[in-house]
Amino acid sequence: MRVFGTLAKWLAVPLALALGFAAWLLLSGPAPPPEMDALVERAVGEAVAQAARSLAAREEPRRLYLTPLAGDVPTGRVSWLLRDAVSRLEGFQVLEVPEEASAGVTDLVSAFLGTHIEALVSPARARARALQEAARAEGLVVGQVRLADGAEEVRVALDLELVDAAAGRTIASMEGPLVRLEKSWFALPYYRYRVQGWAWWARLGGWLVFILGLPFALVPVLRPALRARSNAVNGAFLAGLTAVDALLAAALTGLDLGGVGGVALVLVAAVAAGAWNFGILDELEEAWA
Repeated sequence: MRVFGTLAKWLAVPLALALGFAAWLLLSGPAPPPEMDALVERAVGEAVAQAARSLAAREEPRRLYLTPLAGDVPTGRVSWLLRDAVSRLEGFQVLEVPEEASAGVTDLVSAFLGTHIEALVSPARARARALQEAARAEGLVVGQVRLADGAEEVRVALDLELVDAAAGRTIASMEGPLVRLEKSWFALPYYRYRVQGWAWWARLGGWLVFILGLPFALVPVLRPALRARSNAVNGAFLAGLTAVDALLAAALTGLDLGGVGGVALVLVAAVAAGAWNFGILDELEEAWA
């Protein structure tokens, strides 16, 4: 009975941390709904980064107007990501078209939406000089998104045309390489996408059940080892149990340890699990002595 009488004392550490984490999530408010599926957005992000690098490789023009991309999702998310990526390039400026030129831009966008990229260049040339005068743009970027979200993989590519606004001619045609993300649990992006799609409370609850029950599940192994009252053996079991608990915590983050938050979360989980394991092993050793 002594073990179960002290159980509540050692449960306080992980439970207090769990309740604090839950309270922080609730007080921070609900997250806004995603504009696109997380796996698709990752693939789109890679395609956008490649397109931005292709533009950065050209010395000029650097003052650009980016038209909405054909084939974009209804929210225009891909076009926004491309504008954001290009605007972050050193020496580049993404221009907003003044109100007096917006009608021409609307006509241009209407002309190419739903068409193949070869059909985009002619209306772009027709509007290029007007845009150059109205928005001081040196170049105009038009293009399309090729996006397919299949059962086995996500495929994304961006095809762009860079038009010289002053001369009204195509400077470069950039057919983006196809980005593929496999839908397999052995592929890290898909694994992370699936795990992070689980509710936070389900991941936290599953982790707590695991760490609380693991020492008791190993009683047949622990009993003879703890009866030997060896500090080295006890330390090895404590380190092993805590390492397993920390690895599970990392796995339940989707192995997203690239930032400070993910690393801090795993460290806190390791401390909580270590405190619980130390306490319960100490109590079991005394009970079996």
